[in-house]
Amino acid sequence: MNSSTGNAPKSRRDLAYYRQRFRNRVFSRLVSFVAEQAQEQKVTKKEVAEKIRKDPAQLSRLLGSPSNLTLDTISDLLLAFDAEAEPFAIVLFKDRRPSNQLHPLAASVLDMAPPSAEGKTQSAGAGEKIIKPIGHGPEISFVAGPV
Repeated sequence: MNSSTGNAPKSRRDLAYYRQRFRNRVFSRLVSFVAEQAQEQKVTKKEVAEKIRKDPAQLSRLLGSPSNLTLDTISDLLLAFDAEAEPFAIVLFKDRRPSNQLHPLAASVLDMAPPSAEGKTQSAGAGEKIIKPIGHGPEISFVAGPV
């Protein structure tokens, strides 16, 4: 993928786009981890909030949408599950693989396999394919308990 402005000063649009894209990626990974660990460790939202010294309502807001999470907040949430983040990969645009812009439904019409991140293909019999899109975000469920 190439930046729309090349090596020139970045437009406000590009800055906003890549900031939000990064927030979405970090948020998605963090929420997935928290959801998996909360279920695995059988902890309540209240218990997680107490571990990081936050109000349960504030924890719900933090995990509800990709806001501008601070590194401190991310670290605190990971620490609540006895975890920490490893430094992430930084990739130049020129070194990235080209993105696959083919939507799973278009892939079914063109009789092509959809991208694995976009959906799953199942056989329906007689060579027919059913494509089930994967949800847009993980659901967070905590063990039922007092909040």
